[in-house]
Amino acid sequence: MARYHGAMTNEAPPPPYANWGAYRFDRALSRACEDQSLTLAEFAEAIGKSDQALRNIRYGTSSPRPDTIARIEEAAGWDIGGYEQAREGKTPTPAVRAIVQSQPTRLAFLLRVVHTKSGHPYTFRDLAKELRQGGIDITVGQVEALTETWQGAPEGIEAGLASIFGVPTSYFTDDTVAVEVERELALLAALRDTGVKNLALRAAGLSPRSLDSLARMVESAREIEGLSSAEHKRDK
Repeated sequence: MARYHGAMTNEAPPPPYANWGAYRFDRALSRACEDQSLTLAEFAEAIGKSDQALRNIRYGTSSPRPDTIARIEEAAGWDIGGYEQAREGKTPTPAVRAIVQSQPTRLAFLLRVVHTKSGHPYTFRDLAKELRQGGIDITVGQVEALTETWQGAPEGIEAGLASIFGVPTSYFTDDTVAVEVERELALLAALRDTGVKNLALRAAGLSPRSLDSLARMVESAREIEGLSSAEHKRDK
């Protein structure tokens, strides 16, 4: 309960903090730096800010731009939205580390972040049903076993799973592809969980290149959800 101290009262935050959000953020930032054996000066350098600029953010005397927030979250090892979570007194969600070592862990990642067209997480039964519809003879138990070992996996399983989850088949075999796919899926999951309004606010100030990348990710999400471009136009 202590981490929410001050949220429901008019009590002023301790000096030199301008508000309780800054106080909570600074505590979370200090823990992140300790976890990575970083000094605050090293953290400031990592996000491309001076010591004074970081101090102003920590104390709440200045508000960081969206691009600075993104760098703070990356350097702190937080997922998208971690800055706001810290200010709210919540433990920031750790960033998803994209590099994985095996097909089972890559499948486990997909199960964790990708939802079905109806909006719920995939079950082993869902996967077995769709794989059988795609011509792969597999049981629910065999699908579940794939999250532990790839030994004995049926032929074509990578292509079948890739089709279901909307990722390249090479996701299961190429580390470079896995890094990019997991980075994009982690963002899409964050958008789904935090809401589009928050995304719009966070997108302010991004470069045209970054906005184009976000647009491509949204289109990928629409494909995963089974929505066409025509449907998108009708929504406007």
